[in-house]
Amino acid sequence: MSEQITPRDDSSFTSDYLCEQCRHIDLDSICFYQRYYKRGIHIYPTLKCVLCLFFARVLSYPRYPAINQPVFTEFRNIRLSSPGRSLRLLWETSNNHGRQLLPTSGGGRGAERLPSVEYGQLLEEERADFGLMRKWINDCDQTPHPWCSVPQFSDISHEIPGIRLIDCETRRVIIAKGACKFVALSYVWGQDQVKTPRSLLRSGTDKLPLINIPQTINDAIEVTQRLKIPGLRYLWVDQYCIDQTNETEKNRQISQMDMIYKVAFLTIIAASGEDSSYGLPGISRNRVKQPRITLRNSLWVSRLTPLEEISWHSKWFTRGWTYQEGVFSHRRLIFTDEQVWFECNDSSGQKEEVIKSEFGGYKMLIIGGELTPHQSDQNLGSLWRHIEQYSKRDLSFPGDVLNGLGGIFRAFFRMERRPICQFWGIPLDIDKHSLNFDAGFAHELLWGVGDLKPQRGIKRRRGFPSWSWAGWEGFEVQEPRRNYEPEDAAGLHESETPTFSAQVENDGRFERLTRVHIESVNGDGDMPMPYTCMLKVSDVWVADVNIEVLPCNTFSGDERSGYWIRSSKCEDPDGYEDRICWQLRDILIDLSSELGGSANSATHFSCIFFSMANQPSQLGLILITKPGLRAERIASVWGYSSRVWLKKKALVVDSPEEVPRPYLSDHFPFKRQTIFLG
Repeated sequence: MSEQITPRDDSSFTSDYLCEQCRHIDLDSICFYQRYYKRGIHIYPTLKCVLCLFFARVLSYPRYPAINQPVFTEFRNIRLSSPGRSLRLLWETSNNHGRQLLPTSGGGRGAERLPSVEYGQLLEEERADFGLMRKWINDCDQTPHPWCSVPQFSDISHEIPGIRLIDCETRRVIIAKGACKFVALSYVWGQDQVKTPRSLLRSGTDKLPLINIPQTINDAIEVTQRLKIPGLRYLWVDQYCIDQTNETEKNRQISQMDMIYKVAFLTIIAASGEDSSYGLPGISRNRVKQPRITLRNSLWVSRLTPLEEISWHSKWFTRGWTYQEGVFSHRRLIFTDEQVWFECNDSSGQKEEVIKSEFGGYKMLIIGGELTPHQSDQNLGSLWRHIEQYSKRDLSFPGDVLNGLGGIFRAFFRMERRPICQFWGIPLDIDKHSLNFDAGFAHELLWGVGDLKPQRGIKRRRGFPSWSWAGWEGFEVQEPRRNYEPEDAAGLHESETPTFSAQVENDGRFERLTRVHIESVNGDGDMPMPYTCMLKVSDVWVADVNIEVLPCNTFSGDERSGYWIRSSKCEDPDGYEDRICWQLRDILIDLSSELGGSANSATHFSCIFFSMANQPSQLGLILITKPGLRAERIASVWGYSSRVWLKKKALVVDSPEEVPRPYLSDHFPFKRQTIFLG
């Protein structure tokens, strides 16, 4: 239970006054000797007790950097416990939610630090600890970390033609040559820069302007210099190292961004702020002050916001382009409003607030999917997981949806053991699917719709096909349901599988899709797609279906209204009327407008199955026909149903076997046809 009181901005407390309750709280004993304080603590900051004020400051500490002025609250029934390596303030009866307190010295054991206790550090608001950052980086570089080894080239221009770098000492942009060790910056441009991209740099000796350089870029130059790592004097920033006015050059450099971040010695991630004018906290701007208290000659500090929580509200973590920048970087120095974090591909992370002990680093894996050095364990599912993570992010320009993941696609295509291709964003394991290419492609089209993005509806992304996840925005993509293996004869049989042809961009004719065609569009990435969004699908099972809205309580135990395919009325031998229903999934459009807005009106749509074999485990796609005989995907449906509508009273059965004729094909006349899917 809590009650708001007057805010107060103190974050350090050194007075000696303690209220009657707090005089009996010994933080040293609880933390170092595992002595639990069993009574609930009532925190009254208005009493000016330094420990109450400290506890209130800790519990009301900003959950994310957007909150600059915390509001103190009166807290009741707060518990103190020491579950292991630190002291924890717990909310009422919760064993998980709360805030951790860390000692900075030996506490009850004097200056000696115990190996069983985690110790904190008092952070400075004004500046980050460059000595600590340098130690993190050198430890990674000088320790056998096979996943962190940066490729070494005698001449980087041979591997990344035309790459430019900022010389941080002269502040000139040069054309890189030889073995250049450089830092890459990953940041958010912001809307102003997106609308009016800065472009300069046509020759190799351009000097950065003296004014109007975004603060984040200025700070990244300073960090590169102050790290004082031998040979590290160059910085790569897309805004100044790519000519933004030359579309050909811009596309060529964008197609190499995966290599740029892959060969960078270090990547600076600006995880704070809404745009590039914000700067790096601890460099040009103060950081959020860390709560701390000196009590009985011991200094205690509050643990800061976990990086996972910061990621929920950080603009950097929401941008599509920054996804692969983080994935391809071997070492990441992450600047937040509270502290600096370090993460390398060895899966060990460090942060300023904690003194590294025998427990080692922290496994953060904040970026999402992983790419291992040899990629021997990467497969089709791995690429789908990257797509799932990427689809959670936003793009300023919808047309960048495939370019923003282009580096990931190229990395999977270059795998020697098992190259994986993509066609309009649909992944294809060309070796695994070689026995029945069409069956494999058909299955990968059955991707699903996950959680919707907050406060947004699903929108059509123009210029991309409806049969690909890239053709839509506003939701998290789900990997296709894996109910068969393409090389398994029990899957989609070759005689049952439709064939797929793609429309050639230049002349409009259709070419049968084969491994050769798919590989041809998975090269360097800077070539335009030679095919349109149109697919010609031959010999696919098609039937017209009725879609209706069934209100709540239509089915016993099912409180949701929704869109269903419902069979025509049937008479059984006992004289009962029954209708079997199949609920739509993965709905991509507002069906109410297509149904005329009436809750019970019906219209005709098409349902397609790529195979009728093993129908209980098959997923069908719902299509709507557009002008010009072009169909678009709008939903999906399972091929069987366990819902029966009996004389306007719903029966819910436990298994499909209890439903008379549960398959869609028993109620609708499916025929093999050719459709054009756009």
